[in-house]
Amino acid sequence: NHLVTMRQLGSAGLVTAVNISRQVYSHQMSYNSVWRRYKCITKLDFDENIDVKKQVRLLLEEQFEVETTVTKTAKRKAEPYALGTTKVFFRPGKLEILENIRKKEKQKLAFKIKHRVKGYIQVRRNQIIRTGTIKFQALWRCYSQYTKYHRKKEAAIQLQCWARCVSARRKLQLLKEEKAAITIQSLWRGYKARQEFLRYKRAAEMLRRMMKKKVDKLRMKTSLFTILEQAKTREKMKKLKTKLVEVDDTKKQKEVLAEVDSMFDQLDQELTTERENAREIRESLSKKTDEVVRLRQENDTLKAKMEMVTYGVGKLKAENNQLEEKVTITNSDKHALKLLIKKENEAANNRLAKTQTGNDS
Repeated sequence: NHLVTMRQLGSAGLVTAVNISRQVYSHQMSYNSVWRRYKCITKLDFDENIDVKKQVRLLLEEQFEVETTVTKTAKRKAEPYALGTTKVFFRPGKLEILENIRKKEKQKLAFKIKHRVKGYIQVRRNQIIRTGTIKFQALWRCYSQYTKYHRKKEAAIQLQCWARCVSARRKLQLLKEEKAAITIQSLWRGYKARQEFLRYKRAAEMLRRMMKKKVDKLRMKTSLFTILEQAKTREKMKKLKTKLVEVDDTKKQKEVLAEVDSMFDQLDQELTTERENAREIRESLSKKTDEVVRLRQENDTLKAKMEMVTYGVGKLKAENNQLEEKVTITNSDKHALKLLIKKENEAANNRLAKTQTGNDS
C-alpha cells in the first residue's frame, strides 16, 4: 500500500532529510572545471580576456533562472547555485540539468557530425556509384564500338572478298578471252600460213609443170628441127656424093666444093645456134632450180612457223590448265572463306545475344 509506505517514510525522517538536502548545495566544482565542461552549451560570444569567474557567472545566468521555493514560515528566493571564491556550489538536481543540457548539445553535435559523416559517406558512395556507372558506360560503349568495329571489319572483309572474287573472275574472263583470241589468232595465222604454203606449192607445181611442158616442147622442137636438118644434110650429102662420083669436069667440081663449103658453114651456124639454145636452156634450168630452192626454203620457213604455232598452242593449253587449276583452288578457298565468315557471324550473334541477356538480367 502506497499510503502506508509514505507514512513509514515520514515516520523514519526520510522526507525531512530529502527536504533538507534540497535546501543545501550538495555539489561543488571549480570555475575552471565548470568552464571547461559547460562552455559548449552557451550561445554567447565571450572575450578571451574576460576573467573565468565572470564567464562562468554569465554562463550560469544564461542557463538558470531564479527559482522561488515556498516554506512554512516565509517565501524566499532559492538560487540553483552559489558562487564561491574558488568554486561553484550547486543545489541537488541542478548539475544534472547542466549535464542534460550538455548531453543534448553533445547529441546535437554528434548528430551534426553523424550527418556530416553520413553526407560524406553518401557523397563518396555516390562518387563511387557515379565512377562505376561511368566505367560501366565506358566499358559498354567500348564493347558496343568494338562489336560495331568488328562487324564493319567483317563486312569490309566480306566486301573485299567479293570484290576480289569479282576482280578474279573478271581477270579469269579476260584471260580466257585473251587465250581464246590468241588461239583464234594462232589458228588463223596457221590457216593463213597453210593457205599461203598451199598456194605457193600449187604455184610451184604449176610453174614446174609449165616449165617442164615448155622444156619438153623446146626439146621436141629442137629435136625435130635437128632431125629435119640432119635429114636434109644427109640428102644433100648423098646428092653431093653422087655428083662427086658423076662429075669429071673441074668446073663442076669447084661448084660442088663450093656447095660443100656452104653446107659446112650452114652446119657451123646450126651448131652455134644449138649451143646458144643449150646455153639458154641451162640458164633457164638454173633459174628454175633457184626458184625451186627458194620455194623449198619458204616451205621450210612455213613448216618452222607451223611448228612454232603448234608449240604456242601447246603452251597456251598448259597455261589454260594452270589457270583452270588456279580457278579451282580459288573456288575452294572462296567456299572455305564463306564457311569461316558464316561461323564468325554465328559466333558474333551468340556473343551479342549473351551480352543482351546479361544486360537484361
